[in-house]
Amino acid sequence: MFALKGMAKGKTAGPDGLKVEMLDTLGEFGINTIMRLANKIYNEGKFPVLIKSVFITMPKKAGATKCEQYRTISLMTHLTKLIICVLLKRICGCTADEVAEEQYGFMPDKGTRNAIFLLRILAERSIQMQKNVYICFLIM
Repeated sequence: MFALKGMAKGKTAGPDGLKVEMLDTLGEFGINTIMRLANKIYNEGKFPVLIKSVFITMPKKAGATKCEQYRTISLMTHLTKLIICVLLKRICGCTADEVAEEQYGFMPDKGTRNAIFLLRILAERSIQMQKNVYICFLIM
């Protein structure tokens, strides 16, 4: 199956009782059924309550008191992971043309590290040329 390639086989079944191997054996019927479900979720904008994931938090260090000191872990069923992969690919295909060339974050080769590197190069160059640099950060 297309999205099962990246999923680890031999893992324990989740709360739905499905294992990756079980989804794999469904073949074409499974692909069509999962695609119908993914299309319904995409078109309606609602994720069925029965296949939602559960989030738990674990402290990074003992005695954690702030949100930043916790690690969030998502426990999803294999079916949920599969549907999320399908939806993510579909959404990324639709949004790629909408993202400006200058925009950074959540895009391939346009992460925070790339933006910081470019900003540093720009700052160093402006110091060499004795020019001012004005920076505006937009947080949404």
